[in-house]
Formats: sequence, C-alpha cells, structure tokens
Amino acid sequence: MLHQIRVEVTPLAKALPASKHNLSPTVTAFELAEALVHELSADRSLHNLRILSRTTLKVSGRELVRLEFEYSMQESPRLREVRYGIVANNSLYLLRYYAPARFYFERDLMAFETTAKSLQIQEK
Repeated sequence: MLHQIRVEVTPLAKALPASKHNLSPTVTAFELAEALVHELSADRSLHNLRILSRTTLKVSGRELVRLEFEYSMQESPRLREVRYGIVANNSLYLLRYYAPARFYFERDLMAFETTAKSLQIQEK
C-alpha cells in the first residue's frame, strides 16, 4: 500500500511494547511525546529513524501530541509519517498517516491534517 491512514486504540498496559514504557492515565502531552519517541527509537523494524518535529496542540479542548518523522523499513521506500496521540479512557489513541516520503506524502497531508483536527474522543 503506497499510503495509509490508521486509527489505533490500545490499552495503556500494552501501548508501548518495543520500549516497555508504562503510560499513566494522567500522562502530560510532553511526557507522551517523549514516550512515543522512545518507542519509535526502540522499534527494531524502523531503520534510519529521523524525528522531524514534535509538538503539542489543542483539539476540541484537549492537548494532543503531533510527531512527524521519516524512516525506512526492510525492502521499502523511505516513509514519512505524522502521528497524533492522546491518552483517554485508559487507552492510547493514535491517528497515523504514512506514505513514501517522495510525492505521496505531501499530496494527501492536508486532507489528513484536516481530519486530525476534527478528532473527538468521548470520555467513558
């Protein structure tokens, strides 16, 4: 698949398997960003990882983490990814967009960003 948008919801106890980092339901956006970068760095399937940006922003009154990074995987073109993350309902919510760094990534990035900024998570 050339490019993809994914939504992942993972219980906090299983959220960061590569780094084995434990997330608290009260984690701050800054702490979440650090934990997600650590998880990416610990993932052995990602080669030549390069973090391009790490920011937080408010969406629907909640603080989200936004990471942008590039990496390669075995026998694939260099990929670029934007990942939004938030902890809610004892789970880690990730909204991911990834595509080959050349051409495809920039082509659909605006549509993804618009979708990400409309994200709403219901508290249980």
